[in-house]
Amino acid sequence: DAESDNGSSMPYLTADFTNCIIYGNGTDLSVGDFSGSLVTLRRCLLKSNGEDDDNFIACIWDTDPLYYTVRSDYYFD
Repeated sequence: DAESDNGSSMPYLTADFTNCIIYGNGTDLSVGDFSGSLVTLRRCLLKSNGEDDDNFIACIWDTDPLYYTVRSDYYFD
């Protein structure tokens, strides 16, 4: 709204991820700088290499979740 618009023309971003696994065959998570934003990842396992700060809290970095996979049977657990 007009009262909270800081003039940056950037969309407002609010997100809270808790106890998530963010891992896959695609490109790595682009951590970027969430300083001052309302984006929080709490107790998440991440494929990306990084370190905790005000937005990344108690995360497990650069770790494979060790899913049980049988690709020929399309079984992913």
